[in-house]
Amino acid sequence: MTFQLLRNLSFVLSAALLLSHLVEGQTCSETSPAVIKGNQIFNSETGEHLPIKGIAYRPRPNTKVLNAEGIDYFVDEFKHIWSRDIPKLQELGVNAVRLYNVNPNLNHDEFMCALDEAGIYALVGLGNECEGCEITDEDAPNCYPAALKARGQRVISEFSKYTNVLGFSAGNQANLAAIGEPERNGVCQKKFIRDMRSYVQSCGDNDGNDGMRKIPIGVVSADVDRADNAEFYGCRSDPDDEFENAEFYGINVYLHCNGGVTDTSDLGAYMNLKEGFDSYGLNVPVMLTELGCLHESFEEVDGYEAQRNFLQLEALYSEEYVETFAGGFVFEYSTELERSQETSPWPFDTYGPSNFGVGYLEPEECDDVVLMCNYTPFPQFETLSERFADVDTSFVPNIEEFEPSVTEFPDCPNRFPPLSDFNWFVDTVNDIQCPVMGMESAKPSLAPSSSPSVAPTAVPSSSPTITAAPSDVSVLGTGTSNDGEEDDGTGASDDEDNNASAGSTKDSSGGRRSKVWRNLLIAAGVFMCLIGCWCLYSCCCGGGCIGGKYASGRDDAEVDED
Repeated sequence: MTFQLLRNLSFVLSAALLLSHLVEGQTCSETSPAVIKGNQIFNSETGEHLPIKGIAYRPRPNTKVLNAEGIDYFVDEFKHIWSRDIPKLQELGVNAVRLYNVNPNLNHDEFMCALDEAGIYALVGLGNECEGCEITDEDAPNCYPAALKARGQRVISEFSKYTNVLGFSAGNQANLAAIGEPERNGVCQKKFIRDMRSYVQSCGDNDGNDGMRKIPIGVVSADVDRADNAEFYGCRSDPDDEFENAEFYGINVYLHCNGGVTDTSDLGAYMNLKEGFDSYGLNVPVMLTELGCLHESFEEVDGYEAQRNFLQLEALYSEEYVETFAGGFVFEYSTELERSQETSPWPFDTYGPSNFGVGYLEPEECDDVVLMCNYTPFPQFETLSERFADVDTSFVPNIEEFEPSVTEFPDCPNRFPPLSDFNWFVDTVNDIQCPVMGMESAKPSLAPSSSPSVAPTAVPSSSPTITAAPSDVSVLGTGTSNDGEEDDGTGASDDEDNNASAGSTKDSSGGRRSKVWRNLLIAAGVFMCLIGCWCLYSCCCGGGCIGGKYASGRDDAEVDED
């Protein structure tokens, strides 16, 4: 009787242990997915308009090993970094962060769930500035590396389970490599968008089976060749190809560079920006994916020079501008010492053309390994927080009542050839396997393909450099898409090996209780399985379950609890 009871208990606990692994792979869901209708973004649960109030987030410490390009800070190993910052992001009042580089080999559950609980969405980049990780400056079709296709799909597979992913950016400023001739590599960027959208569709909810959420895939361009790029990514050269156009369009703009302007009616460059996009006829959301021009004409506040007033946000979220734009991302959360030190030394109290943070990290030598960094806001942090707090777009109807003003696609500019004009080598590369949603085993594996093995090498990138005179004119910035050494789809790089243990667990309600229960169940399951095995062996061999002797003569058993 006792043996039967113990055996049954061991079976129950084993089943519970299996269930805990299923729960472990599920994601938190405090934040309802964002959905697109026309050129606006809405909360899928409430139907309310969702203006994007975002900031570029790359918490790069001041010195040593973590002060490097291409590190994915959004994993368990660096929880001490992002858990420090998320309360500050909440204080700032953002509802979205822009992530430039992530490593699809690593688990991001803890970070994404923490954002989720804070009500913050993430715009996730698919590419990176490393070999085989981005659209290049070569002529089409060679500007689309085969390794990029696999990498993009792996990022999508890793992040598609999170309800607070706002969208995927298929590229960041690839057009800077072809200024004046955007058609040279623009078709490669568009083909990449098409391939990623097709992959999401193939992994979606088909035949009644749960599948990948159809998260929007768009693109981010630098503010050059403005009209051609906007119309090209919004159009379809093949009217029957539903995947060709970007599902949102991002533009990095560094306008409002005159600190003496205090009224939105004097923001001439922003008015020109709005008028331009009104004429382009895009039927998808347009976001300002980097904004916040620097200039020494901005006021000194509390001993810090050139503190931005973010007047452009008052315009951006007004009824007039919301008709055209879906919001934007201020650049950036923290000043990067590596970029700013030469022109504005730490603690960055003087004007510098790369001092883009609304705060900085101290002490000067902090590395977030031995000497932890603390985040100190600049005075402009409070200014930005007040601007975000004042945002009210209740004038936009809910999703059911909202009627898009533009429903047709714009005509494609003549200078861009259609995608069908090229023989795409990437079409010979197989898609990776679709993830099994909600399972720990969802880590995608690369299907057999002809994709080459690439060992990416980091390429230096630079922050926007502002050299404008104090007038409200359009200023070109080079952006800050951060590069890094990482796997191209065949294995982890050295940086990834350092982070390889960054997996995490959570329960489906968004808490952390599943990790505790999992550990308890593992211990109990191992213990009961050992008892069950001993009872079975001793009963069969005549020792008896209760009061008998261990058949092996041992007084204990070693348990390897990994």
